[in-house]
Amino acid sequence: MNPLHAALGAESVGDLNKLYTSRPFYTAKNAQRKEEIEQRVRELLRDNYPDVWNHSHPPIAFRRIAEDLVDAISEALEGHLAHQGGAGDDIQLARAQQFNGWLAYAAAGNIEEPRRYSQIQAFFLYCAHKIQARLQGIPHEKCRLIFPFQRYNFELPGCDDHTHPDIALCMRDFNTNVDLQQDPHYMDTGFIVEVKRYQNMFGEGVRQMGTYMLHMLRNQLDRRYAIGVTLCGTIAKVVVYGHDAVWASTGADLNTDAGRRVFIRQVVDWSLCTTDRIGLDSTIHRGPILPPLPPAAAQPPAQPAAAAVQPPAQPAAAAQPPAQPAAGQPPPQPRRVYEIVIDRKSYYSEECRQVADKLTGQRWWCIPVSDNRNAVGVPLHLLIDYWPLENHDEAVAISHVNMKLRNTPGVQGSYPTVHKKERVKQQREGAPAVYDDTDTAYGDLSRIPRNAVAGDIPVRDTHFRRHKRVLIKYPGEAISQAQNGWSVIVAITHAMAVHNSLVTLRPVARRPVARRPVARRPVARRPVARRPVAIPPVAIQILHGDINNNSIVHRMVGDALQ
Repeated sequence: MNPLHAALGAESVGDLNKLYTSRPFYTAKNAQRKEEIEQRVRELLRDNYPDVWNHSHPPIAFRRIAEDLVDAISEALEGHLAHQGGAGDDIQLARAQQFNGWLAYAAAGNIEEPRRYSQIQAFFLYCAHKIQARLQGIPHEKCRLIFPFQRYNFELPGCDDHTHPDIALCMRDFNTNVDLQQDPHYMDTGFIVEVKRYQNMFGEGVRQMGTYMLHMLRNQLDRRYAIGVTLCGTIAKVVVYGHDAVWASTGADLNTDAGRRVFIRQVVDWSLCTTDRIGLDSTIHRGPILPPLPPAAAQPPAQPAAAAVQPPAQPAAAAQPPAQPAAGQPPPQPRRVYEIVIDRKSYYSEECRQVADKLTGQRWWCIPVSDNRNAVGVPLHLLIDYWPLENHDEAVAISHVNMKLRNTPGVQGSYPTVHKKERVKQQREGAPAVYDDTDTAYGDLSRIPRNAVAGDIPVRDTHFRRHKRVLIKYPGEAISQAQNGWSVIVAITHAMAVHNSLVTLRPVARRPVARRPVARRPVARRPVARRPVAIPPVAIQILHGDINNNSIVHRMVGDALQ
């Protein structure tokens, strides 16, 4: 029996995979992650920032339209709340009365949370209907409507921790029928609304919402930061989850005319502002959401006549039938093709190998990309998207590693090389492109006055980060194209040799090439032979079940090890 299997109580690779994908294992891991997120939000929270309400202001060309919309929606809502609906306005009157019913109970705290959700959804549908009707005949190609999903307080697909956001909001174009939206997914979520019964529960709500914000970042390649709303009693606050701070607005009491007007203005601003003001990246263009690939698409390719690496002589293995999904495995997820513009050239991707595992910080993304939209499944390069502190340049670090490995026997040419690098620029309506950094993303939120009374100039309240990208060339071929299990084992061995060389040759080697650090800073005066040998990403993925049981890689490695 394999010693690793025996130590973990598993008799085969299949049992080992089940062990690592079992619910108790993931429950403990997710509980620890949730605790870390809540602690981080508690440390970084900046409460009662009035500038949060102005963060998503629309372009100058839409400012007058936005003011007219706020006036029209506010007046219509006040009339409907007073039961003064006009002819043909039955649906809007019903929505306003639903919202009014929530106000009456929520002000006294006499209504349970689940009963609030549909009444709050009615408010967003009311605003979307008025915005759509008001903007008829006005160019609005770059605008959007904010809709709630039909389901609420449920496990939104795209997460791995069985959490239940209260209300998820999506963004649709102006031709969409104003109604609750179907097929919810974190991939399609624009905002999260967290509802609490009492006004003094804001701290709990903003910490709980941090986990939902992380799932939004993990499921959307074009999201730079996330925005949520807390509704505690009748007090609404908008919360911006940034890289180094969490900013919360002052409270708007929806039980008053002035408070409702402030919140209506926020919904209008989200509908009319540019995408970079709601946390998206203007250099990444979203495609439509596609259905999951059928099982046939995941079958192994035909075997070539000769293998590149010949294993020791073994009897020929019989063809294996397609494996069925294991019990407890998540269903196939929908896909979305993203177009990423780098140095005026388009690249395409529909997946992310290294997702953002941290809500805050530099948020490393490793994205396989292809220069052919029709061949996103065969990536040619790997795009590293990150927000480093000050002047750190990953391209320089990669070149430094290659220089160190140049004279190391057996690993020459095994480390990626830089193809392109750039500082990301955000396009803005009617204005030249600007470099994307902390000030561009968060504006006045990242600065506070030293003394607001004396009118001193603002000073930076957070770290300063620059948004950068590095496009690197793969040193080999995709492991999914391996010809047999022996080739996969050889590739893993080579990867381990490269990573071991990184630890040996580079004193500080904490590289974001796997979901957890693959190399740590060596202890002073420790012999080289005792320094840790890194496990390559594919081995971590196999051990922890991140590669599906049905995948060609898992089957080939499992057959070879057995």
